[in-house]
Amino acid sequence: MEIIYRLGPPPKTPEGNWSHIAFHVNGFEGKVKNLEGKGLQLRKVTMADGAHIAFFADPDGHTIEIMEKGLSIE
Repeated sequence: MEIIYRLGPPPKTPEGNWSHIAFHVNGFEGKVKNLEGKGLQLRKVTMADGAHIAFFADPDGHTIEIMEKGLSIE
């Protein structure tokens, strides 16, 4: 799950879609193929570090993000 916290009030509304939930999933490519096989439209993105993420809408229209790898805390 990804939670974003911004210190202080933003000077303006942030750009992009910040109202979604994100999950790190094992077997990312298989999950993407499974979701596409169910007819979901995914927006797939490759991050600067080469990791992959994908966005799709649930049946109620809420945005869900799945990510190939999560944040590493060491």
